[in-house]
Amino acid sequence: SESYNLTKNGMGWLTRYKKFTIFHNNFFLLRRRSRKNSESLTYTKCCTSGGDLVVIRVLIADDYLPFRQVLKDFLETANPRLQVVVQASNGRDALNLLEKNPVDVALIDIRMPIMDGMELCRLIRKGWGQHIGIITYTGLNSPRLTAQALQTGADLHFVKPFELFALQSAVIKLGDSSKVAAVSVG
Repeated sequence: SESYNLTKNGMGWLTRYKKFTIFHNNFFLLRRRSRKNSESLTYTKCCTSGGDLVVIRVLIADDYLPFRQVLKDFLETANPRLQVVVQASNGRDALNLLEKNPVDVALIDIRMPIMDGMELCRLIRKGWGQHIGIITYTGLNSPRLTAQALQTGADLHFVKPFELFALQSAVIKLGDSSKVAAVSVG
């Protein structure tokens, strides 16, 4: 088994993952220390392909750089399968980057300059269909906005502030389902 130390976290209030160990190429042993320094061990099943981890590639489109960095650091630290491969500060840049960089899940802020998240969501569905899972989010708690995001093609919509572990779980579920769809289609 291989062990890796994951120390990059950047946010003191998050649970820190000290080590994970891969057993038989399809389980992680996660060693976690909480704020009270109690240690817990968790076995997590992961998808494999030829003995390697199946990485879930993520796009983050948000005009606020510090928030993009928090999401990237959290997702990549909390689960080694998650890899943020594309970041953009507006919808137009995100769309251009998507054409060159395949992703499994897109995290999209609704309110961005140049091209907002709703238009980006529509164009992703038009160009890539259901092959990319889409999660939108915003700081505005509006049922109308949530309904509009889902109608434009988002699979899920979060209202800030949201629980980062819930977002991580949603990214993994959407990423795994998009990989299953890609395998069964092509």
